[in-house]
Amino acid sequence: MEESGFNRDQAECLTGILVTILSKEAELKNTELVTKEQKELMMKDFFSHIAALRKDMIILERSEFSALKNENEKLQIEIQQLKTKLKDELSNLRNTMTLDLNLEKSRSKEMSAEHDQSIQNNNHRITTEVANMMAKLEATKNDLLKYFAGILLGSITIGLGFYRIIAR
Repeated sequence: MEESGFNRDQAECLTGILVTILSKEAELKNTELVTKEQKELMMKDFFSHIAALRKDMIILERSEFSALKNENEKLQIEIQQLKTKLKDELSNLRNTMTLDLNLEKSRSKEMSAEHDQSIQNNNHRITTEVANMMAKLEATKNDLLKYFAGILLGSITIGLGFYRIIAR
């Protein structure tokens, strides 16, 4: 029966029923002697019960098969929906990540531009300060040369004045 498509429980149940029916029939035959007509009538009745049982089993098998088929179709539809949902979620995630990356790129470019501008401003300020210091240094150097020249000339003049006074 398992080869016919029944599961193990169904096959055992049917086998049990058939064994019970056959044992009851055997008891009846052993206890009573029946005529050939009664025997044929009982056989027809027995075969009609078996046919009805077989018919019920086929109907049960078909209904279970159709139920399994319907459940399988529902599961396939659900799987397709889940696949579609997953694809949409992945697409949304990919788009969000791309947008975030582009925003971070633009922020880093802006920060880099700000840093470059700051560096240029600092370089310009340093250059200006160095030029101012060089100008002040040059002015101080010129002033020192003037004072040195003035002191030297004054000292020479005083020295020549003493020399003239001593030499007379």
